[in-house]
Amino acid sequence: MNDSSYTVSGNALKALFDVDSVAALNEAKRLAPLPAKGSLASAITTVIIASGDESSADLILSRFEKLPLSQAKFQLLQSIVSFLAKAKSMDVVKRGVDDIVTFRDAIPEAFKSQTDGPIQWIFEGSCNEENSSGIKRPGLSISNQNCLKKIRRVLKPPSL
Repeated sequence: MNDSSYTVSGNALKALFDVDSVAALNEAKRLAPLPAKGSLASAITTVIIASGDESSADLILSRFEKLPLSQAKFQLLQSIVSFLAKAKSMDVVKRGVDDIVTFRDAIPEAFKSQTDGPIQWIFEGSCNEENSSGIKRPGLSISNQNCLKKIRRVLKPPSL
């Protein structure tokens, strides 16, 4: 993880996560405040999101906010929404949704027809209140379930 190559370090962190998720989370938290790009930045964010560590919400959302309008930011959406769906703090959920709406609104009009639907689909898939067996998702409080219903309406693309 201490290699000068962001790609090598990122791949090492991903491999560590596959073997020992607790050690990978500790390493990701150690690396998070340090400069990181590309594969390493992605691996740090992915490991922290996968851990479900809500105490790292500020780090995760700050990284998302700082990313420029790009394919990398679009690809991070699914993980961000999954993280928000598990969050217990309404403030974290609201901040994350504001970040997603800001991102969606920054997409140039010429590309919105290609992105609005997938953004809505990502959100619908991650925030579905019930799984296929009809059992409520664990970790979603009633207040977060109600908030997620409202969020879906906010994120729904305008009809043409």
